[in-house]
Amino acid sequence: MASCQSCGITIMSKDEFGKEKNGALKLDYCRYCYDKGAFIEPEMTFELMVEKVASAMKTNKNVSDEAARESATRLLGGLKRWQARH
Repeated sequence: MASCQSCGITIMSKDEFGKEKNGALKLDYCRYCYDKGAFIEPEMTFELMVEKVASAMKTNKNVSDEAARESATRLLGGLKRWQARH
């Protein structure tokens, strides 16, 4: 199993990986973040991704806004896409 280096989700199967322009799998990113050789949301900032991931965490778990943001910040801070941006 791999984790997307943009949003942190666990990539469970081959068809969940992103793809390059030539159709080759992009093993660092999921299909929700990366497709056809580029990020799907190129304007996405670290802060916006924290909010997006925190929101997903709150729907799946009984956590507060603050706890979800703190967890998302820790998770994303270690990922390849965001290491040089925050």
